[in-house]
Parts: sequence; C-alpha cells; structure tokens
Amino acid sequence: MGLFSRKKNASDEFKKFDGVIEAVRRGTDGEINIARYYERRGPTWSDHMLINRDDLVRRVKKGEKFMVGERQPYLGGTFSLISPVHLTGNGGKEKLVTANSPDGKIEIREAPLF
Repeated sequence: MGLFSRKKNASDEFKKFDGVIEAVRRGTDGEINIARYYERRGPTWSDHMLINRDDLVRRVKKGEKFMVGERQPYLGGTFSLISPVHLTGNGGKEKLVTANSPDGKIEIREAPLF
C-alpha cells in the first residue's frame, strides 16, 4: 500500500447518501404512509420535508440512497445515522427495509413515529 493510497473502510457506506429519514407515519398494516426526511442539496441539507411512500419507493428504485437517522441539535448538517434503507420484494409488493430489520411486517422499524 502506497503512501497516498486510500483504504476503503466500512463507514464509506454512510458518507454518500441523498436523504436521511428522521420519522415516519405508518398505517395499520405496518407500511409507511408518510416519512419526514432531510434532503441533500449539494454540500448543504434542506429543512425537514414530507414524502409519501410511493414517491420514496420510486426514488429508491431510481438509485437514490436514504439512511435512517436524526439531525443533531445545533450542528446543521451533522446526523446520527442508524442504517441504510433498501427495497425488497417483487412487482407491486416492494417493502422498505433496513439492514437491522430485513424482514417483518413493519417497514423501517428503526424510525420513530411522528
């Protein structure tokens, strides 16, 4: 390994993402109805915004990366991250899951309710 070569470490997964999901509102079936999230806009972050489940699934399918986490108070663009959000399933029954809860009836179990 050379002097200026970079070693890829496990935290690289947490560095490049398009949005942070802070809280969700679920229906009785455990699926997300609405998520409150922050969106990356270049080097800065938006204020919290709301996104419905269909738009979130569409954006994840497009290849955008979302994480579950929360914004740290008084630190602007600094987040405490929990885990990345993935899409599983086929056809019309996709589920939004994380690495910590890959299966189950409740989508994105780590995100608190609002």
